[in-house]
Amino acid sequence: MIDAVITTISICLDLISLAILFRIILSWIGVISPGLISPSHPIVSVIVQVTEPLLRPIRRALPQMGTVDFSPLVLMFVIIALNQIIARV
Repeated sequence: MIDAVITTISICLDLISLAILFRIILSWIGVISPGLISPSHPIVSVIVQVTEPLLRPIRRALPQMGTVDFSPLVLMFVIIALNQIIARV
């Protein structure tokens, strides 16, 4: 029973990591060639809806670093740490 819960949590963390990675890539694509991917595209909307509630508090806590957003990096470190803790349980 507890193995199933741990596995489920680990899979959820992995899916969130993938969503963050996709969001990072989408932001790079938006900078390199604006207009290529519409922000109103359904896939983009889902990725933003999944990641924004997790990234917003980190953005508020981090100081502004110009135009670079380090909140996805911080969240990825947190997810990696949580996966490491879960793996040891």
